Amino acid sequence: MFTHSNFIATLTLAFALTLCAAFLLPAALTAVERRDRVVLRGNSFPAIIERETREGIEYRITPSQPNVQTRRWSEVVEIRYAGMEGGLFQAGMNDMRAGRYEEAATRFNALATGATREWEGAYGFYHLGEAWERAGDYEQAAAAFAALAGAFPEHRFWLDALYRRGINLAHIGNPEAQTVIDELLNYRAQNPAVGRGPEFRANAIRAVMQARAGQINEARRTANSVALAPRDGDTWFHWGNYWAQFLFNQGEFRDAAQQFQRMLTQVEDNPAQRAQLSLGLGVSLARGGGDRSQAIMELLKLDTLPYGSPAQRCEAQFWAGRLMLAEARENKDNEDDRISSFARTQYQRAILLLQAAAASISDSPAKAEAQNLLDQLQPEERGEEAEGGAPVLVEE
Repeated sequence: MFTHSNFIATLTLAFALTLCAAFLLPAALTAVERRDRVVLRGNSFPAIIERETREGIEYRITPSQPNVQTRRWSEVVEIRYAGMEGGLFQAGMNDMRAGRYEEAATRFNALATGATREWEGAYGFYHLGEAWERAGDYEQAAAAFAALAGAFPEHRFWLDALYRRGINLAHIGNPEAQTVIDELLNYRAQNPAVGRGPEFRANAIRAVMQARAGQINEARRTANSVALAPRDGDTWFHWGNYWAQFLFNQGEFRDAAQQFQRMLTQVEDNPAQRAQLSLGLGVSLARGGGDRSQAIMELLKLDTLPYGSPAQRCEAQFWAGRLMLAEARENKDNEDDRISSFARTQYQRAILLLQAAAASISDSPAKAEAQNLLDQLQPEERGEEAEGGAPVLVEE
């Protein structure tokens, strides 16, 4: 729960960043070489982006240009800010991909609090909150998203910052989550043209509050009313993945697998999101949510394709190796020579996957689980060959 000191610190930081936006941004415009790049459908151009708003971007082509130009979000495909490649932002993103969330939080905090441009403050706080959330520190995550919403009330991240703050507060049972719900619903009432997005976000927070209170049936009904879609960007993915993980943690592996599968059919060309969904689907299937062969196929995607973080790859290798080992043991004495021969090949592959997981550079819990499974094998199972050239398959 927020303390008085945390609240004051958030307000102070928000005020400081507002001053940064007002007084320091013009100084950044003196460096033409630090121009950003705006990517449109079919072309791109260099610019100096002054602001991101809910409607679009405001920018100048050169620092001396007297008036800002605008582009609506419907025209903009991507923004590449000068400074994103390298420095604190890039280092923080590398830490995130490696599963080093606390280290990432340190870098994003430094980026946000030392901001001289709007994007550094807004993106710094956004990813700071995300890093703390992934690290399991929901209070600090909520504080980071609150700082973002307070410092940049016109930014396109504002609505999502409110949502993420509310989700994290609800996760720890902080009653201020209801305040966020009220703020979202009030914004919807005062701005009917924005559609039902704020309402869907409010319902998502309410579903988490109900789930935490043990009102599972009510939470399910509320969650079913959250009609977010890929056009809602990160919030769609965050909520869908969050709810699938909730179902998984409830032991409802089949429902979780269905949620992950549904999202995979909707997700756009985003390798990081696909990796996370494939892992969620594979592990849900592995835990009893469906066919074991389908689980192995889904998990092996992260082992063979060039996307996914080291932590995700480690977990996928562990589960795929564990499932393949179990399947190989079941089929090792099959009367059909083709099946028993395949079982020996599958067994070798399982051992390699478990060894790769155990040697992972990540801090994933699956790393220790893979090593424990390897330690339980007989010496000949760990690589010594039996007569005939194939590892001996020993029953557990």
